[in-house]
Amino acid sequence: MGLCQIFRNFAPCTTCRTPEMNLLKKVFILLFLIVQTLSGYAQVAPYPATSPHNWDGDYQQLRNNLFPDGFDRKYDNWIQYAPYAAFLTMKLAKVPSRSEWGRLAVSAGTSIALYAGFNNLFKYAIYRERPDGSANNSFPSGHTGTAFTGAHILYREFGHINPWIGFGGYSVAVATSLTRIANNKHWATDTFGGALIGIGSVELGYFIGDLIFKKSGKGLQAGFLRQGFEYDFDCDKHYNLSLLYYHRFVVGAPELKSAGDIPLRSSGIALEGQIPLVPACGICVRSGMSSMVFSDATSANLYDVMVGGYWNYQYPNVTWLEFELRMLLGGGICPGSGPLRGRGGLSVLAGGSVNLITSNNFKIRALAEWQSSAWTRDGAAWLHIPLVGFSANFFW
Repeated sequence: MGLCQIFRNFAPCTTCRTPEMNLLKKVFILLFLIVQTLSGYAQVAPYPATSPHNWDGDYQQLRNNLFPDGFDRKYDNWIQYAPYAAFLTMKLAKVPSRSEWGRLAVSAGTSIALYAGFNNLFKYAIYRERPDGSANNSFPSGHTGTAFTGAHILYREFGHINPWIGFGGYSVAVATSLTRIANNKHWATDTFGGALIGIGSVELGYFIGDLIFKKSGKGLQAGFLRQGFEYDFDCDKHYNLSLLYYHRFVVGAPELKSAGDIPLRSSGIALEGQIPLVPACGICVRSGMSSMVFSDATSANLYDVMVGGYWNYQYPNVTWLEFELRMLLGGGICPGSGPLRGRGGLSVLAGGSVNLITSNNFKIRALAEWQSSAWTRDGAAWLHIPLVGFSANFFW
C-alpha cells in the first residue's frame, strides 16, 4: 500500500453535492474578500526601504530587476476589454448561456455599475500615489478590476459549458494585472484590490439580478440547468493549476542582515501544478521568482523550481473547505550581476494551506510554509524562512 493510499484512509469517500452555494459559504467568501482588500489597504502607507516587511516594495524590486531598462507596453489598455468582447460575441453567436438578453442586461449592467462606483470610491478616498509618480489614484487598479469584472461575467454566463472558458477569461485578467505592474503604473496590492472588487461586484450584481427575477427561472435561457455545487473530493482525481503570491519572513541574526550576508526580506510569485496519482494525493511542481532585498537597498531575483508531493483532506459534509499539506525539494539560482552573482543552492519546503472552494473549478488558498534554503551570500549557511501567502487555483 502506497503512502497516498494510506493518507486516503483518513478521508472517507464522500460525494459532495449541494443544490446552491449556501448562506454560510456566501458569508465566508464575503469575509475573505474584505480581509484581502483590507490587507491591500494596509500597504498604502509607504514603508522605508529597510523595513523587514514591505510586500509592494519587494514586487517593485522584482519588476526592476526583470526590466532594468524599463517596460512600456500599451496592450493592457485594450486586453482589459477582451472578456467583454468574448461574452458578447458568444451571446450573439447564440452559444447557450445562463441568461436571456433581458436578465443579462440587468445582472451584468448592475455588476459593471457597482464596480465603477466602488472603484472610483476607493481611488479618490485612498488617494495613493502611483509607482511612477504620475497620479494619486493608484489603489485599486482600474484596468485589473475592469478585466476581472468582465472575466467573472463570462464565467457566470458560460462557465457551465466548459470550465476552460472561465480559465481563459481569468488568464487575460491576470495578464492585464501583471502588465500594469510591469508598466510601473501600479503596486502589486493595487491589482489585488482591483481583482477582488471586480469579482465581488459581479457576485453582488448577479445576486441583485436574481432577487429582481425572484430566482423563478424567468429570464434564464431555455434548457439552462441551474448549476449545483459539486466537488467530489475523494472520488475523483483533480488536476490543479495555481498562481501564488507570497512573502518570506527571513529569520536570522540582525547583525548578519545589517552586514548584508543574508536578505532583509523577500517576496515573490510562482506557478504551481498538481498531478493526482490517486484522488486527493499526488505530485506537486512549483516554479517561481522572488526578489531578495538587502539592508544596503540592493536586491537580486531568485528563480527556483521545486518538486514534491501534496495531500488534501476535506472535512466530512463540509463541501466548500479543505486542508492541504505539501512537501517540496528543489533549488534556485540568482543569475546576473545582483548581490548573489550567479550563486544557487538547495531548498526544502513543507507546509499547508486552508482552501476555500468557490465553485466547481476554482478555489482560493491561504498558505503557511517553512522553507530552508542555502542561497545566502556566502553560499554556505542555510536560512530558515517562514512563508505566508495566497493563491488562486483552477482545477478540473
